[in-house]
Amino acid sequence: MGERRGSIHIEADEADERAVSAAPRSRVPAIALLGTLALLVVVVVSGRGGDPVERTPAPASADVAAPAPPTVGPDARLDALRTAQAVPASLLAAELFVADPGAETLRALFEAIGGVDGLTLATAEGAFDLVTFHPTDPDQLLAANRSSYGPAENQGVNERWRRTGGVVVQELWAPDVAHDFVHHNRDGTHTVWRHGGGDGFAPRVAEILDGERRPLATSGPLYASRFSSDGGVTFALTGDGDYYSNDPDPLALVADDGNRQTVLADAGGFGWIDHPTTGLLVAYPATADGVTAAWDTETLAPLDGHPLAGRHLRRSVVTGDGARAIAVHADGHLVIIDLGAGRVLDRFGDGIDIEGVHRPLAVDHHGTVAVTVEASGTVTLWWVGDDDPVVRIAADSAQPRWLDEHLAALRTSAVADDAGRAALVTAATGTEPTRWRLVDLDPSRWIDRACELAGRSLTLAESAATGLVGSACGIER
Repeated sequence: MGERRGSIHIEADEADERAVSAAPRSRVPAIALLGTLALLVVVVVSGRGGDPVERTPAPASADVAAPAPPTVGPDARLDALRTAQAVPASLLAAELFVADPGAETLRALFEAIGGVDGLTLATAEGAFDLVTFHPTDPDQLLAANRSSYGPAENQGVNERWRRTGGVVVQELWAPDVAHDFVHHNRDGTHTVWRHGGGDGFAPRVAEILDGERRPLATSGPLYASRFSSDGGVTFALTGDGDYYSNDPDPLALVADDGNRQTVLADAGGFGWIDHPTTGLLVAYPATADGVTAAWDTETLAPLDGHPLAGRHLRRSVVTGDGARAIAVHADGHLVIIDLGAGRVLDRFGDGIDIEGVHRPLAVDHHGTVAVTVEASGTVTLWWVGDDDPVVRIAADSAQPRWLDEHLAALRTSAVADDAGRAALVTAATGTEPTRWRLVDLDPSRWIDRACELAGRSLTLAESAATGLVGSACGIER
């Protein structure tokens, strides 16, 4: 029965893709719009057009002479050109993006404000294996550091990072809890994975804590290779892929509410689980020919008819209004799925390395900007619907300690749930500390940065005096 349902979904998936692949795309080249805006700046600054516009003069009375037609002399043209050339590139890029939001114009804005250096908010240090953003406060992060790779009781270092005044304050978060990993969950809780007792290599137990670090639930021992938490329930892919696992039990997708464990499915065909939105669990296939499955995290009921079930997806995320999902398809594209109609609206972003996508997607509230993270630590910013990425920000996960990718946590960059921030891990050697760079990915704040840079070279008073229009920065004639 499961295979039959899956095949039906696959056909719908492929039909959706065929429909959207035939849809024409039309975009205005950024360079053409840039030229248009530059011309507009010249016109606005000079206060006159190029050639005088011929108008039929109104009949003049016997006592009032008709006004002479306006003229533009060479001096006026030269002044206008000089003023236009003095317009800061950051302001022009901001105007360009406001006039035509898209990948090309956002890329121009990114470059005009100094690239990654211009977007860096602060840096932190330390060879941490798992860093996560607070779901409602991107200025707070949790970082877990595995001090060794023996039995789990030998672990125990974590930090809370707070960005304040342009610096990151790093402080111990729970120094008295021996653990493997600790991370923020989407629903505002925290999960601490620690030694679960038993003989031989250690299984893990998941302790879910509320915002005040009070325990909500503790799972039974789990040999988990992938795990997540939602609504106080722990979900795990168990029985294989865990470095510490000597458990002979078959692969299973398990839900543990602290009182009992419920097997949701045979996990043999799944390679990842996450929560595209609160209340929804999606299991993603381990191979290209497999399909997704979905469950309600509160009732644990399977959602076979959900728009994200039965599709060839590797990761997905739901927009803030719940209307659409952005997903990584097994063919290397990103797709836009209408959750109300249950169909694919568009495909974009050709050439994604499917095997390299090891973190969940992130998308802004409106679903206009999406972010993917690869196992190498590279962060890619996408304008939803555009084939070419806005920018790929290269990072390096080469840290001075070894951690194989089959473990639950991976040494990669991280992105906030709202896609507005990223923590980039940079290269480290045996004699230098690993550095994390916190980067701003919110286009609205890029405009703020562009206006700030423009204000340093051309004050608002000067802009107003010359007649410069800067609507992106609130400058008017």
